[in-house]
Amino acid sequence: MVRNRVCFGIWLVLLWAGLVCRATVVGAQAPADPPAGAEGKPTIAPGSIRGQELEDVVEPLSPARPRTPAEQARVEALAWFGTARVLQGRGDLAGAMDAYLKSVEKDPNILAVYRQVIPLALHLNKPDVALQSVQKASELAPDDFEWLVQLAELQIRTENLGGAINSLEKATRLPSLDPKSTPFIVLKNQLGQW
Repeated sequence: MVRNRVCFGIWLVLLWAGLVCRATVVGAQAPADPPAGAEGKPTIAPGSIRGQELEDVVEPLSPARPRTPAEQARVEALAWFGTARVLQGRGDLAGAMDAYLKSVEKDPNILAVYRQVIPLALHLNKPDVALQSVQKASELAPDDFEWLVQLAELQIRTENLGGAINSLEKATRLPSLDPKSTPFIVLKNQLGQW
């Protein structure tokens, strides 16, 4: 009995809310359409956006300080990087590689690009591109031993044993690599094997 009264009360509240909403919608007037042109299509004033006829005209922003050529190159490089990431996500690996390389052309100092280029170049069987990318990345981040290890691995793939040994020796001499750490011991082991 109590349950029926509660259900009936909820039903009445919902009915009342529905009637109020309907009355509000019916009572509201739709905004007037802009005047029609010669073809019967609504005309919109130049510089305005449909639905914002009564708003101020949108004007382009002009920067307080224009970009320098280096800043513009970096923006374009990041745009190509974003394009490459989208293409790679869609499965267009060749297109992604082209976009990554265009990003490197615009600004060769973005380390994140090389993190994507190297595995993709190896996947596409372009070891020369991967090798050049690792060399550039190791120049950009000279204290990061991982780039030198990756460089050594690529040098081994291209049968450059002397270059690989030199790269690993440079990595073991880096001050950022603790001589008591596991990576240091692994590098020394690898160096000893080669």
